[in-house]
Amino acid sequence: MISLPYQGPCKEEVENHFPELVIQALPSIDDLVILFLAEHDVHVTPPGGRNVAGDAFRGAITGAMGAEVGGLMHIEKNQRATAKQQEWTSWKQWALSHADWKAFKQSRIQAIENHNANAYEYMNSPGISDAIELFAKETLARQSKEARSNAIMFFKFIGICVGSSLLLLLPMGIMNTLSPSEPSSNDSTNDSSSVVLYE
Repeated sequence: MISLPYQGPCKEEVENHFPELVIQALPSIDDLVILFLAEHDVHVTPPGGRNVAGDAFRGAITGAMGAEVGGLMHIEKNQRATAKQQEWTSWKQWALSHADWKAFKQSRIQAIENHNANAYEYMNSPGISDAIELFAKETLARQSKEARSNAIMFFKFIGICVGSSLLLLLPMGIMNTLSPSEPSSNDSTNDSSSVVLYE
């Protein structure tokens, strides 16, 4: 596996600012076959992945209409998957046995390897390392400033929410303390029915 030339802070921002540093991964055989077939106006892709939504739909139909309908849908799905796999296999065999395949594959891989070698050379060229480090430091400083600004905005928002709540609740508390209190019906001094006898 090829390691990236720049591994420092703000890696994504540095690679966006210096696109020459981005290392390209070598494509798989299937990826190369897809590109080769596209050059020959054949647009097929290898089958793969599971269609969860389709499986859920077939399950719902099976539950609603019975096992026979669900079984037929399952058979039809398997037939389509088999047909797609056979189509991909035949086109892949055609591409791999084509007279231009080896030259195409070598040219694509060579182009990626050349790009990656240029990225390493660019990283090690005079002044570039310093420019990258300066850009990374500036980006870190900007991100730190933005983080502080966001934190201040958050605490201001919380302060406004708490202050607004207090302003809404404070008048209700003042009104309760200023209003004359009426004697409660549970007050034992006014209740004649609760007499305590001492022996």
